[in-house]
Amino acid sequence: MNEDTRPIKKVPRRILWSIYALGAIVPLIGFTYFTFPYGVIKEFLIQKLSSAFIEQNIPLRVKIGQLSPYWVTGVELKNLSLYQVSDTPEEIAFPKVTARLNVTPLFINQISLSSSLQQKEGFLDLKVSLPMIQTLFKGAASPYIDAQIDNFGVEGFFKQVFGYIRTKNDPAFLLLAPLLGKSSLGGFLFGKVNLNGDKGDFHLSLKKGFLDINDATLKIPKQDFKKFTADLSLNGPKLLFEPPLEISSQDLDINVSGSMEGSFLALNLKLQMRGEIEKNLGFLLPNLMGCPPMQNGILNVKLTGKPGGLACTL
Repeated sequence: MNEDTRPIKKVPRRILWSIYALGAIVPLIGFTYFTFPYGVIKEFLIQKLSSAFIEQNIPLRVKIGQLSPYWVTGVELKNLSLYQVSDTPEEIAFPKVTARLNVTPLFINQISLSSSLQQKEGFLDLKVSLPMIQTLFKGAASPYIDAQIDNFGVEGFFKQVFGYIRTKNDPAFLLLAPLLGKSSLGGFLFGKVNLNGDKGDFHLSLKKGFLDINDATLKIPKQDFKKFTADLSLNGPKLLFEPPLEISSQDLDINVSGSMEGSFLALNLKLQMRGEIEKNLGFLLPNLMGCPPMQNGILNVKLTGKPGGLACTL
């Protein structure tokens, strides 16, 4: 019987070192992944977000049920909610929020972050991309933002906005503030948003939208929106309402075109009221806006200036 006397080939040293390195790094990554102090990070995140709201004089606070790892490069937040400290409206609740760093774009000099805000039925998916070298070594860079929105409930969001307006005591909303406290605006948002630096497009629509003003003196019936669409474009500092924003319900039609640059508005407003809305608001609303009286339930005017000091002309 002949024995094989051929010499055994040695494994190249660089391969051995690679195996040793992987043998040390993989357990370290696994240990870090499962023992990272996510509870401490959760409390730190709550504190930082609440402090930011306090600094901006925004009466919102944050609650996070649980923070845990998501895949290798992300985190998952369960039962995230926003609530007001000065009022008791409905919370904005997200049962699940995820955020992660996408690895593949790093090889083409891009930092790419993906995030998803999930409700019981709807979601908002967000992707943000930045040039890596410019961001890391040259400061601020213009991001590319892509958002997809599907069946996203907005009633809680508007409750928070209305509550915030009431607490601000802004003279521009002084007469409307009591009414906002009795109003609900809601529905489910669909659409997409694309932003590339200072240019972008917004294509949004509200399904099953409604406006409910629960005021015994006005007696305005709940309005169910048959149409609520907004197709906006951003060009530098100017936001363009082209084609017009359109809202339509049983007793109300609104058509808004024009532009907004910073806080300066240059809008064309066509407003048509019918039924109880015309009876209760047909005289009051033009007066609040400083506009001429409505003609046969129709107001067709130009609004220019900043909120609180708008000029209303035919």
